[in-house]
Parts: sequence; C-alpha cells; structure tokens
Amino acid sequence: MSNSQQKLPCFRSLWQLGGIKSLLATALAFSALAESPVISHGEETLNPPGQIRIVGDGANGKLEVFDNSASYSQVVAMNERGAVLGVRELLGPEVGMRTLAYFYSEGERLLDMPQLEGYTNVEGQAVSNDGKVVGYASRAMGHRDGSLAAVVWDTQTGKISELGTLPNDHVSHAQDISQDGKRIVGYSTAAEAFKVRPCLWSWNETTEHWDVSALPTIEDSNPFLITGGTVISPDGKRIAACITFKIHPGNRFDSSLYAWNLSEKGEWLRQEVSAESGVMRDLNNRGEMAVSMGSNHGLVPVRVNLEGEITIIDLLPGDESGEARAITATGAIFGLSNDPAGPEGGPQAFVAKGSQAEVLKLHPSSLYSAAYAVNDRGQIAGLLDVEVPNENAGEGEPAVLEKTLGFRWTPKN
Repeated sequence: MSNSQQKLPCFRSLWQLGGIKSLLATALAFSALAESPVISHGEETLNPPGQIRIVGDGANGKLEVFDNSASYSQVVAMNERGAVLGVRELLGPEVGMRTLAYFYSEGERLLDMPQLEGYTNVEGQAVSNDGKVVGYASRAMGHRDGSLAAVVWDTQTGKISELGTLPNDHVSHAQDISQDGKRIVGYSTAAEAFKVRPCLWSWNETTEHWDVSALPTIEDSNPFLITGGTVISPDGKRIAACITFKIHPGNRFDSSLYAWNLSEKGEWLRQEVSAESGVMRDLNNRGEMAVSMGSNHGLVPVRVNLEGEITIIDLLPGDESGEARAITATGAIFGLSNDPAGPEGGPQAFVAKGSQAEVLKLHPSSLYSAAYAVNDRGQIAGLLDVEVPNENAGEGEPAVLEKTLGFRWTPKN
C-alpha cells in the first residue's frame, strides 16, 4: 500500500480524564513560573532584545539569525511579510532562567512580548500579516479567576488584550490566527463539568470587540485540544483539530481528526477527516494539514488532506522520529527529522514536496536545525546552531561563541 493508504492504529489517541488534568496542571505550573518577577514591555531587561546578524549571503539566499539570548532562541511562526514570532531564554540572578516571546518586522527593532496585567507569564504561538500575535497568559494553578487566558498582542500599538472565554468558562488558550488578523482559534475550558471546546474569536467591526463562539463538536469534553492544538487556514475559511468522538467507561476519550469549513451562509460545517489523530501544526487554504502523529519511536511527520488521505513523510536516512511543522500553499511540508536518542542525536530541518524528506542545507557549519515556519515568498524560519562573534570577550575567553538561535532564510530572486 502507498503511504497515503496506510491505516495507522498507533496514531489513535485515547485519553483518561485524570491524566489530562495532570497534564494541564503540569503545563501550567511550568509556564506560569508563578512567583518569578514580571518584565514589562518597554522596560530595560537583564538580557536586551539583541540584534539580527547575517551569517550567510550566497547566490541562493540570505540567512539571518536573531542573536538575542545568551543561551537559546528560536522562531516559532512567521507571516507572509516575513515578520517573525520567536521565543528566547532570559538568564539573570533575579529571574534565574525564563522564556520571553519576541517579534521582529523588517526594518524595526526586536520587541519583547508584554505581560498581561495580573499574570506572570505569556507565550505567543502565531502571528497575522498585520502583526497580531496570539497565545496565552498564565499564572499559578488554582487562581479563582482562572490560570490561563487567551491573549492577542497588537505589535503595532504594543497593546496586549485578553480574548475572554465561552460563556460560563474560566480558562482559554488562543492557538492560531488567520492572515488578515480577524479570526482566532483555540479552546475554552470549564473545570466544573470538564468542558474543553474548540472556539473561534471573530473581530466585530461594529463593536470593535472579539466575539467568541464554540465550534460544533460531538462531545463537550475534548481534552486532546490541550496538546493537539487547533489551526486555521490563511484565508480564515477552514479550521482543523482533533476532537472527541467517543467517551469510553472510566472517562477515557477517543479522538479523531475533524475539519470545519465555512459555508456561503456563514455557518461552520463539521467534517470528519480521519479516524487518526495527532498534533496539529499548520493548514493551508486547500485543506491540507501538517500533522505530527505517534509511532513506536516518537512522532513522525505526515500530510493529511480533507479526503482523509495520510502521507507519511519518509525521514532522513538513519532517523527514527520527526515533526511536520509547516505547510505551503502547494502542500510542501517543512519540519525536522531526528536521530535516535543519544549523545550523537540531533534534529535536521527538512522539506518534503512529496513523501520523501530532503535536508535543508541552511549553513555549512550547523550540525542541527529545525524548520518551524514558512511563507509563500519562500522564506523559512526556525532554529539552528551557529557561530557568532563574542563581542564581550575578555582575556582568555573565546572570540567566537556557539549558540542555538532563531533564524530566517530569504531566497534571492
């Protein structure tokens, strides 16, 4: 059978209620860093935003890295204009180690994502063409007003706002945004009845407010959304996520892959795509999805279309796991292919136009890399290891530092 015809029972998800609650608690506890100091937008930080370095400028394209951390940074999303959303580590005696989201648009300075008042941590996950960043703010578990809040940050004005929840819910998480910045998707949760529902925030031009609505589901409890994610197409007319189709005795939740398509009447029509499930990463206007599904050795990258055809991406030689992280308008998958576990292992960025992964040769000295975002201009972004000048080197210190940094590669015309 071809890759697209294989049945993949190991990709099915079966969650138990206790396990999901524990998972959510762990994720929140880690992300909130509840008592860590707040670093506000516009204030001087222990690690300033840094700079953009050109580390490769050849006949095929230009490679830039975001040298904005002493330890680690990456790019997690990019819009059609080439503006990037990333994450960088902060190090210092007062904050210890924590992460901070950053944004960069061509010709402007690097911006750190501001904190939402009343919360101790903020994470960005997606960015629109007009510079709106969506994600979540978090604080200590058990807070009476909820520990997680979906947020949108307007990078043009610097304002960060809470998106709210579905009626009677108290926790929400924004996971993706359309290119025009007018539709946001994620999930909303009510702990009392353990409701986890995919939802859509739509910008209301009349009220200048985000209206939230639930997407139609089979069950109200869809715990796989917490880790599996929700994605929206660039044109804002398709949404995809893995939701519960059956609840087994003992509060065990069986999930499958579904899509919602916007009808001419303005209704979101639910469509079952596949009995399999996985981590949703990207969705193009044709309805093709970049998904990471489970295997005996970890995740593997796959392409899924609306007919439910699954194409498993063949990994690079010798590799055992990988992830699909982005998809182009024509269906090319970008992501990472990973070596077996061990000290010599490490990911490499790949592109797969069909079913075979091909190495993305970004920089001759890089040992590992990952492609997390792509746009239709041909730009690619993610992370790689690279050597950069040690501008503060003292006597006896190395003149060059090896770092893992976020990158953006731009093709030459």
